[in-house]
Amino acid sequence: MGTQPTTIPTKRRKQPRGIIFAALLLIIAAALAGAWGYFNQPHQRILRGKAQIDRLVMEQRFMEAAQLLRSLQQKNPFSSQGADFLLQAGDVSRVHLDQPQRALLDYLLLIQKYPDDPAVLKAQRRIADLYFDRLQDYPRAINFYHELLEAGAPDQDLLHYRLAEAYFRQDNFEQACIEWGQALELYPDSPLVPEILYRLARTRALQGHADEAIRFYQTLTEDHPGDPFAKEGRIGLAATLEEQGRLREALDVLEKLRQDALNSPALMRRIEQVRARMERKKEAI
Repeated sequence: MGTQPTTIPTKRRKQPRGIIFAALLLIIAAALAGAWGYFNQPHQRILRGKAQIDRLVMEQRFMEAAQLLRSLQQKNPFSSQGADFLLQAGDVSRVHLDQPQRALLDYLLLIQKYPDDPAVLKAQRRIADLYFDRLQDYPRAINFYHELLEAGAPDQDLLHYRLAEAYFRQDNFEQACIEWGQALELYPDSPLVPEILYRLARTRALQGHADEAIRFYQTLTEDHPGDPFAKEGRIGLAATLEEQGRLREALDVLEKLRQDALNSPALMRRIEQVRARMERKKEAI
């Protein structure tokens, strides 16, 4: 009976576990680094773009800055800074390039694309002021001022004032007085109160409501005697009293102006004219 050949079992070499674990860590780290680079690329692009914008503005290359801001918004439409890019583009066009129409497009696009962004109120305010100050489009200015008031935008007293002024410039004097009156009622401590009282007095006098005009003038001069509008108010008060034939009261107001170091040639002529009218009135009697 032959002998069977003896086979010597060989021992399989095991890979060290530490090497395998390290390799896995390297693979995971490389994957995470790639993912971070992929997802962080827009953020890096925005940071580089903002730095370039700052440089362009410093160099007064405003047209390029505005174009880059619009480009950043178009390439990153869902970025949290998209609305700010359009707001800044509009500001550059409005302030530095003197392009109100181009600025309007930027602000309106912001409102359309980012209706819930806090920048919307800022854009609406800029639009309203552009229509009012630069384009003299008072109906559109009125619409935007109303929207701002309803939305609770800051500077409500000033918004009411500018809304009233827009109505006034359309010769809608009655509505202008309503808006100014509402501003007085809602914001009695506003620094605009003396100017509003003056505008109300002047407008009521223009409409032929002399008694109301006199009351507004008197409130202005008595409650705010040191305000610059008080001087104009006293002049207006004297003129309105004179028109009403209340010459003695008109002369008293003018004399008070003279005593307050307003001894101008024009004022002295007015005083003499009122005295002459009083003398003629006496002679007629």
